Amino acid sequence: MEEKDMAIESYKVAPAEEMPQEEAKSPLEGFQDPIKAVLEMVPGLTRAQIDKWKATFGGVYALVLEDEVFLYRAFSRLEHKQFLNTIMESSPSKSEEEKEDLYEELVVTRCLLWPKPGGDFAPTSKGGTIPTLFSAVNYKSNFLPPQVVVSSIVTL
Repeated sequence: MEEKDMAIESYKVAPAEEMPQEEAKSPLEGFQDPIKAVLEMVPGLTRAQIDKWKATFGGVYALVLEDEVFLYRAFSRLEHKQFLNTIMESSPSKSEEEKEDLYEELVVTRCLLWPKPGGDFAPTSKGGTIPTLFSAVNYKSNFLPPQVVVSSIVTL
């Protein structure tokens, strides 16, 4: 297996048996207008900005971690390849674990819409924030655990 193929393999979603089995409920679940709920939680954000992001990216998603609201978008197949190339070209001497961390940070910083990540976002975030956001972005980009894929198949 070539180095690039090995790198790509390491960025895949964890096997279903490693995924948490209990479903967490979003604080936004149950609102008739989740955008209104987000706007109440995030001062300075406007419906016009959310609508602009939706028009640009096709979808905007919200994740609430404790008292922090994160808005993000999915990424395309082309962007996925660009992310991998960026990591492979800029970090050839790094270990696979370091490349995975850099890949996660790259995906999150490119797909996070709110708060807009600055230079200190990743280093000052709680330890699990980047990996959790990475999982959310990946999920909405159709990197799904096998059990979700299998349960979604319908015979016609």
